[in-house]
Amino acid sequence: MSGGLRSKGQRHLSLPRTIGFALLTAALCLGAAEAGLRLLGAGQLAASRSPAAGSAAVVSPGPEQPPPGRVLWATGDSNTFGVGAEHPASESYPVVAARLLSEAGVPTTAYNFAIPGSASDQAVDSLLAEVGERPDPDYIVAMVGMHNVGWTSNFGETCTPVAVHAERPGRAPPWLRSLRLYKLLRNSIAYLQRGQERAGGELCALMARAFDGVHLSGTSQQLAEPIEQFQRAQSLAPSSPWPRFGLAMAQLRAGRYSLAESLLADLAESRLEVDPGTLSVLHAFALRAMGQPGAARARLADSVSHPKVQFYKQLLGAWLSYDAGDAAAALAAFQALETARPAQWKAARFEVRDGQAWSLLALGRLAEARALLEDSLRDRQDYGTIDVGGWCRVGLALISALEEQREAALEQLEQPEIDAQSRAGALAVSGWLEAAPPGGEASPSPVLQPTLWIEPHLWFDRTNTAMLAADLARLQVLTDGVGARLYLATYPFANFKRAEHELIRDFAAAGDAVLVDLQAAFAEVTAERGNYHHLLAADGHPNTAGYALLGQVLADAIRRDRGLRK
Repeated sequence: MSGGLRSKGQRHLSLPRTIGFALLTAALCLGAAEAGLRLLGAGQLAASRSPAAGSAAVVSPGPEQPPPGRVLWATGDSNTFGVGAEHPASESYPVVAARLLSEAGVPTTAYNFAIPGSASDQAVDSLLAEVGERPDPDYIVAMVGMHNVGWTSNFGETCTPVAVHAERPGRAPPWLRSLRLYKLLRNSIAYLQRGQERAGGELCALMARAFDGVHLSGTSQQLAEPIEQFQRAQSLAPSSPWPRFGLAMAQLRAGRYSLAESLLADLAESRLEVDPGTLSVLHAFALRAMGQPGAARARLADSVSHPKVQFYKQLLGAWLSYDAGDAAAALAAFQALETARPAQWKAARFEVRDGQAWSLLALGRLAEARALLEDSLRDRQDYGTIDVGGWCRVGLALISALEEQREAALEQLEQPEIDAQSRAGALAVSGWLEAAPPGGEASPSPVLQPTLWIEPHLWFDRTNTAMLAADLARLQVLTDGVGARLYLATYPFANFKRAEHELIRDFAAAGDAVLVDLQAAFAEVTAERGNYHHLLAADGHPNTAGYALLGQVLADAIRRDRGLRK
C-alpha cells in the first residue's frame, strides 16, 4: 500500500485543533513547572530563613517557629549597616523596622547586605550577588548615594557611560511578576549579564582607587600604582576620556610634566564632561611647570571664564607674576584671593598662602615668609594633606640658609614631605649649600619656581548624579525581577548633598518606588528640640536611638504602602 494512504482508524487533526492541543500541552507543562518551582521554593524558604543561614544580618520574629511572612532586603553604606549603634546587627534601622512589623502582626525577616563605604553601584551589586541565593524579598530598602561624591572624587562621572546600563525596560504586570517562571527567567538574564556588570564594576573601582591614590600619594614610587590603575582602566574603556584625564593628573602629581602636557593637549579635543575651561587651565598649569610661562599665559587667555575655573585662572596668574620676577604684584594678587575667599578657598588655601610666602621671600621679608610656611604646614597636617607640603619645606630650607642656619636648612630638606614635585627644588637648595662651604661666601641663592598641586576632585562637578540615577534604575529592574517593592530612603542628615536627595525624591515620585523620608524625620526632631545631636554617635552616624527612629519611619512607610504582596 502506498505510504501516502492512512491506515484504518487513523484520524487526521485539523490545523486549529493541532495548535490548540499544542497550546494546551504547553500550558500544562508550564503550570506543572510553576507548581514545582513553588513547592521547591517553599522548602528552600523554610531552610534559608533560619537565623544561622549565611552571613547576612537576619532577624527572626520569634524563636518558636521558622520565621514566616515577609522578607526584607536592605542595602547601602555604614548608615544602613548600623555603624554608630551599640549592636549594629540588631539595631540597624532595617532590622528595627522588621521587628516592629513583626510585633504589629506582619512577621518579617530582615537581611541586611549593607557594606560601610559603599557607593551606589556597590550597594546594588551586593543585592545582585544574593539573587537566587536567598529567599526572594517582598521589600527592598536602599539608602545610597553618600559615597558617590566627596573628596575621593565623583568617580560616577568617570565610569557611568560604559559601566552602567541605565535603560529601564517596561514594568511587567503584577500577575506576571508573581510567577516563579518569570522570576527564573529574569534571574537567568541577570546572571548572564553579570560578566558585563563585573567589568563595569571593575572599571568604577579602578577609577575610584586611582583617583584616591593620586590624592594620597607623594612620591613617584607611590604614584606607580594609580598610574597602572588608570592604564588598566583605559584598556577596559578605550573610548572613554576619563582614564586619560586621570593619567594626566597622576603624571602632573609625579612631576612628569611633559607627559601630562601631552595627555592634556590630546584631551582638548575630547568630549570630557568637566566645567568649561577646566582642561585649558590644567594645560596651563602643566605648561608653567615645564618652564613655558608664555605658553601658559596664552592657554589661560583661551580658557572660558567659568565661575569655578576663574579662581584657578587667577591663582595661576599670580604665580606667573611671581615667575616673571614681579613679586610685589604676585603678593597683591595672592592677598586679593585670600580676601575674596571664593567657594574653592577651603581646598586651595594652601596654594594661595604658599604663594604669599614665596612672594614675601622674594621681597626679602623672611620672617613673614617663615611664619606663613610654618602655618601652612600645620594647616596641612590638620587637613590631612601633609604629604603635599614639599615646597613648604623647600621654602623653609631656603630661608634658613639665607639666615645662615645651614644645619636647620639641611634638616628641612630631609623631611618626608619632599615629594616628586618638590624634589627638584630640594636638590637645587642642597646643591647651593654644598657649593658654599660653611663660613664662606655664598653665591646668589637659586631662583625657584614652586609648582602647584591642585586636588583632582576639585575638577569634578559635585552635583553630577548620573551614576546614582543609573544605579537607581538598576535597582528598580532588580526589584521588578524578584517581584518585590522598592523603598528608597533619604539620608537623615540635614547637610546631605541636595542634588542626590532631589534625584531620590524625583525617582520615587516618577516610578514605582516608595519614598521613605528619613531626613524629614530628623527635621521634625530639630523643629521640636533645636537639633538632633542626641540621635547621633560621636562619629556622626546615627546612634541606637537614631536608628530606632529611622526604623519606626520605615516600618510606618511599609504599613501605609498598598503594594504589599504574597
